[in-house]
Amino acid sequence: IKKYPTDTNLFSIDSSKYLSGMKFLWDKKFYQNTYAPTLAYSLLNNDNTFSSQLITGSGPDELFYGMEKYNWDFFESLSSIPVEKALEKIDVAYNIKSYELLLNSYGLDLLNEIQNNRRKMYKTISSFYNNIFEAQRLLAYMTVTAQHMHLFNNMAKLFNLKHEAPYLDEEFVKIAFSIPIDLLIKTQLNEKNVEIGKFHIKKYLEKFMDNKHIYSKKIGFHAPTTKFIYESN
Repeated sequence: IKKYPTDTNLFSIDSSKYLSGMKFLWDKKFYQNTYAPTLAYSLLNNDNTFSSQLITGSGPDELFYGMEKYNWDFFESLSSIPVEKALEKIDVAYNIKSYELLLNSYGLDLLNEIQNNRRKMYKTISSFYNNIFEAQRLLAYMTVTAQHMHLFNNMAKLFNLKHEAPYLDEEFVKIAFSIPIDLLIKTQLNEKNVEIGKFHIKKYLEKFMDNKHIYSKKIGFHAPTTKFIYESN
């Protein structure tokens, strides 16, 4: 905001507001993730009279190894097994045990279909890459980025905005995938997690931003999901 002064609306989202954003997305039958209700609430309560674009930062985590879920040692531990099998270990089935307990027979059939489709995707990715380091990047790009784009494109359209994702410019994506992932990270930092990634982007940003911010520890997008579950349910 200091670098590019602008009119800014700041939103503090409590669990009730988070729920209102979630209900809005349910009504519109949108795919969701943990921060989608926050975005929905913000757009619903923002004066968009002078806005024409929704600009998002999707892409760099998947393209330049910025995923906070795994450390580099984890990928190295999988490098000796077939890529297809390694991808299934990386593609974490969140809360799978809970799903199996909660879902009815129709839900379980759907879950099984999803898992089988993803196994087909692992096989396709393994036909492009014979090492887990490159394959995991394509897996992340095909799943996380695609899901984000689907959500943001639909959200923008609903509010008469054009969604722009600068990091997902076609030429930029091609350049990123042409660079071996070991040239995009800096293991000399003695970091074993996400901080070793996106090194070149961080280096470039030194021209414009405070290093303390650029090289700070990454944190996930905060949403009051825990409070919502315990206070409201």
